Amino acid sequence: MSPQTYPGIPVVAGVAHGPALPVGQPLDPADLPKSTSTADVEFAKFRRAARKVAKRLETQALEHSGATAEILKSNAQLVRDPGWHRAVAAGIAAGDSAAAATVLATRYFVSSFQRAGGHTAERATDLQDLGNRVVAELCDIPVPGIPEPESPSILLARDLAPADVAALDPKLITGIALESGGPNSHSAIVARQLGIACVMGLGDLSSIEPGTQVLIDGTVGELVLGLASTTVKKRLAAGKKLAKASAGWKGRGQTKDGHHVPLLANVSDAAATRLAASGQAEGIGLLRTEMCFLVNALEPTTEQQTKEYREALAAFPDAPFIFRTWDVNSDKPLAFIPADSAPNPSLGLRGIRLAKFAEELITDQLDAIRAASVDREHPVSVMAPMISTVDEAELFAAMCHKRDLRAGATVETPAAALLAAQILEPLDFLSIGTNDLTQYTLGADRQALEVAYLNDCWNPAVLRLAQMCCEAGRSADKPVSVCGEAAADPMLACVLVGLGATSLSMATAAIQPVGAMLGRFTLAECEAAAAAATSASPSGCRIQTAQVPAPLPERPGPALGYSHDREIPGECCRTVCSHHGLARYHPGG
Repeated sequence: MSPQTYPGIPVVAGVAHGPALPVGQPLDPADLPKSTSTADVEFAKFRRAARKVAKRLETQALEHSGATAEILKSNAQLVRDPGWHRAVAAGIAAGDSAAAATVLATRYFVSSFQRAGGHTAERATDLQDLGNRVVAELCDIPVPGIPEPESPSILLARDLAPADVAALDPKLITGIALESGGPNSHSAIVARQLGIACVMGLGDLSSIEPGTQVLIDGTVGELVLGLASTTVKKRLAAGKKLAKASAGWKGRGQTKDGHHVPLLANVSDAAATRLAASGQAEGIGLLRTEMCFLVNALEPTTEQQTKEYREALAAFPDAPFIFRTWDVNSDKPLAFIPADSAPNPSLGLRGIRLAKFAEELITDQLDAIRAASVDREHPVSVMAPMISTVDEAELFAAMCHKRDLRAGATVETPAAALLAAQILEPLDFLSIGTNDLTQYTLGADRQALEVAYLNDCWNPAVLRLAQMCCEAGRSADKPVSVCGEAAADPMLACVLVGLGATSLSMATAAIQPVGAMLGRFTLAECEAAAAAATSASPSGCRIQTAQVPAPLPERPGPALGYSHDREIPGECCRTVCSHHGLARYHPGG
């Protein structure tokens, strides 16, 4: 048969080939046992099952590091959510068994999360998975979902929970193809840490029969059926060549002509910081402080915070180190910070906005960071999330400078990018959080299948906002970093350097692939690709993948040599330049 291609969103680079392995269907309340006990007994069963699931997730988190560990810890907290427990109790009181009540309560909250949008919508998949795990514990049955493959396979699913992805064996699951999701979802972050080739936003995959031989290309972003064996061998060989180059990369981040771009790590606690120090990270570009205390019922004391931060700093005694102050919402709840009751907590009381209602939460944290870093030769850096106005920047700068800390802002809203020059005046640096900046700019949930094609950091609108930040930094002679998942995309990282990013911060596992890709291009070539990316039209573009190296033209344009070419009307698509595969946009012709 002729090849059949499913275009999607590239999430984790890599090429894999093997039999399709579809994920099973979720549990149906009609198939669950009826209640035979009193309501009190049934609810006690539910609570015991929930505790066991939470404990397993916490144990699983100890086996991982970085973003994977923090997501698993966050899910363990979600299992304990009082609102969910009350909904289950209400169902039991109405006569349902603990298992049936759990399924129905989970469905209700999943629907509510999806309607809320933003970070809250991202939790829908997580909660569905947690509900399945609790029901499986109650009924003493296997958790529905991923079957055990007999040989290396390509996993096909509508979506996957982060806990499912974290449990995958990369030797048996060599590729992940999802109908929904995008590059900034929790599952994408975990897959990136595991290094499993991944494509999301593929649309309906239900017609693909189990065992069908498929090829997944996480660099281009496609799932292909029916390829000739010779073509499969060529594409696998090309993928292995790129993977080998990445795995062997060592040194500092720099372009081919020696332009230094520090490659930093995003971490969640002291343990993850030590892991980053054992690799190629040149420092820490984002310590998510809320993840250090996710399981705390009470606000940690200044002394407790100081101890944790000092342990983290010890791993990089003379390197750049950026703390981020509390960033709490439905995505990362903390018991000691009141939950935001806004319809969409992602746009509510977050980040620097806490200072208007609970300033001591931020000042106590800054005191702890100062105490932890007092013996360092140079001041450490601290950035506040969700700064969107000059007044907020001035407030945070004053808080930090009073304590001899370098002050920065996480650029996550279009407002912050548009006002970058003015916001940067009282501050010492900016860090672009591309995950939130992308979804807020395009008004598209990261998890929504219908708009997954929009939620892409490659969109020229997002890149132009990033460019404004970089230009503001260049004019003020102040650094501008990128700390979102865009920095972990090796090809997009080159474009970000071309825009003027002075450092890139990413998951530790992404540093080698990014370093290897960046070293293939001169700064001028990165700048040329960035110019093409920001000047492109987001509609009617083409994906073009180069296989034969060729020099980059002085003026970026479509006049390049490519091995294959396909149009995807209405999508923001990548063009991979013929010079070793550097990705950029250009309008379709």
